[in-house]
Amino acid sequence: MFVHFKLILFAFGAVTPVHYCSEENMKSLLNSVVYAMVMSMLHISIGYAETSGVTAIHKAPAFYSANQLITVTTDIICDYTLTALGMSVTLPTDWTFERTSGANVPEITKVENNIISFAWQDNMFPKNYTFSYDITAPSYAKSDQVIRAKVLYREGASEEKEILVLPYALLIQADVDQDGDDYPNSQDAFPDDPNEWLDTDGDNIGDNADTDDDGDGMLDAWEIAHGFDPLENNSNDDFDNDGIINSEEIENGTPVYNFRPDIPILISPIGQETQLTPTLKTEPFADANETDTHYATEWQISKQSSFDVLIYKQYTTNNLLELEIPTFLLEPDQTYYWRASHYDNYIESSLSEIAQFQTVTQNNYDNGVPIDQKVPDDVDLDKDGTYDNLQDSIKSLSSIVGDVQIGMRSESPDQYTVAMASSIDPEQRIDETFNRPARLPFGMLAFKLNVANPGDIAIVTVHYSSPLPENTLWYTYDSLNGWQSYMPQLSTNRTIVTLILKDGGKGDADGVANGIIVDPSGPGIPDSESSDSISIPELVNDVDNGSCFINSLLVK
Repeated sequence: MFVHFKLILFAFGAVTPVHYCSEENMKSLLNSVVYAMVMSMLHISIGYAETSGVTAIHKAPAFYSANQLITVTTDIICDYTLTALGMSVTLPTDWTFERTSGANVPEITKVENNIISFAWQDNMFPKNYTFSYDITAPSYAKSDQVIRAKVLYREGASEEKEILVLPYALLIQADVDQDGDDYPNSQDAFPDDPNEWLDTDGDNIGDNADTDDDGDGMLDAWEIAHGFDPLENNSNDDFDNDGIINSEEIENGTPVYNFRPDIPILISPIGQETQLTPTLKTEPFADANETDTHYATEWQISKQSSFDVLIYKQYTTNNLLELEIPTFLLEPDQTYYWRASHYDNYIESSLSEIAQFQTVTQNNYDNGVPIDQKVPDDVDLDKDGTYDNLQDSIKSLSSIVGDVQIGMRSESPDQYTVAMASSIDPEQRIDETFNRPARLPFGMLAFKLNVANPGDIAIVTVHYSSPLPENTLWYTYDSLNGWQSYMPQLSTNRTIVTLILKDGGKGDADGVANGIIVDPSGPGIPDSESSDSISIPELVNDVDNGSCFINSLLVK
C-alpha cells in the first residue's frame, strides 16, 4: 500500500489537496504569517503550516548570491503514528539539487524538472523528522526566487488520504547591491541609500550621519579622542571609577571621564587633646584632572567611627580648607571622629579618611555658665520673682562687651532647655566681614539648647538689663551662611528678644537635626545702607504658644 501511495504522492509532481476550512486552519495561516515576519528580521525565510497532529516548518536564508550553496531545513512534527509521509520541493529554474543531510534523512524518490520528491518508507511514529538539503544557485541568478514545498501524509491503511500541509513558498531575495555602495542588501541596513549601510544602535539613523553610533550617550568624536570604541555601548561602564555609571553621569550633567578629587589629607586635630572649639584643617585640594578646581568641602563630626549619627555636618563653599567648630557643640572629656570630603567644580566628591581627637576637661563653668561671667545671686532678669541662679529654665550671665547682664530663658522647659550660655566678643572670634554689622554693642550670645526630639522647634526669650538701641537688628553667624540679620521681636521697653529656633534649620550652626541647637547671635547696629533697606514684618499669632511672634525676616 505504501508503494501505491508513493506513486499517487509523487508520480505527477503535484497533487490537488483535499480542501477544507476550519477555525484551526485559519489560526494556522495567521500564525505562519506572524512567524514569517519575525524570522525575516533574522535574515531567514520561513514556510510554516499546521494541521491537526502534523506541523511543518521550512527554512532557508533570506538572501542568496550567484553560485552560492544554500542549505534549506525542514522540520516535520508528528503527534501520532502515520502510515505514510512524503515531501515534494520545486526549485527555481536552473537551480541544482546537491545532497541531503540530518538525523532523519528521507529517501529521494524522484528528481525531475526541478522537482525533488522525498519519502519516509516505514510507519511514522510520533516524533520530529528533521533534515536539510543543499541546493546551488546558477552563476547568472540575479533576481528574487521562490522555493515551493508540499508535505503530504496518510493517517491510516483503510483509506488513502492526502492532506497538503506546507503550501507556503519560500522567497529568497537576490543579494544584490541595490544602491551601489559596495554592501549587498543582506549586509546593508539602508539598501536604498548609497551613503549609509550600518546602524549600530538601531535608531534608524545611519552610522555616517549618527554622531553617537552606539547610542551610549557619548559622542563618537569624544570616544575616539579618549581611546574608546564608538561602536561599543559603554553606558553601563564607569570610566572614572567614581561609582557612577556613564549613563547616570550624562543624566547628571557630569563628565563621564572626571576622576574623583584626591582624598583630603587631614592636618588637625589628629589624635591630640583639643579645646571645645577646635578648627578643622585639611591640606589643599588635589585632583587627577588638572583643570578641576576646589568648589566645596563637606565637614562631618560624630561620636562614632562609623558616623551613623552626626553631631555636625556642614557643606561650605567659602571655608574650604579650615573651619572653626561652633561654641558648645562639643562636650568636655569626649572622643570625637571627624572627616572631610573635597568637591570639584563638577560637584564630584572625594572619598575621605577619618581622624579622632579628645576634648579637654572643662572646669571653668558653673551650671552651664562660665564662672567669670556668673551674675550675682540676687539677679532676676525675667522678673518672675525667683532669682535666676536658682532656676533651671534660665541661664544668666554678665556680658564681656557693653557691661550688661543677659538671661536666656526657655519658654517650655519640659520640651527644651538652655543647657549652656556664654558671652563672646565677635571682634576676637569671627574674621568674616561680609554683611558684618557696623557695631555689636553687647557682643554676642553663644548658647546650646537641648530639644526633646531631633528637628524640634524651641522658643526662647533673651532678657537684657539695659534696653537695646532703636535701630537694632538681630545678627547670627555660622561658617556656612556667614553673617545674617533678622528683624527681632522686641518687648515694648526693648529689653526682651523672642527667638524661634529649629533644630537642624536656620539658627542652628551645627547643620544637622540632632537634638542640639547651637547658635552664636546677638543685637547689632547695621550700617546706614542696611538700615534703609529694612522692612517691618507682620505679627503672627502662634496658637500653640498662646502669644504673638514675629516671623524671622532675613535682611539682605
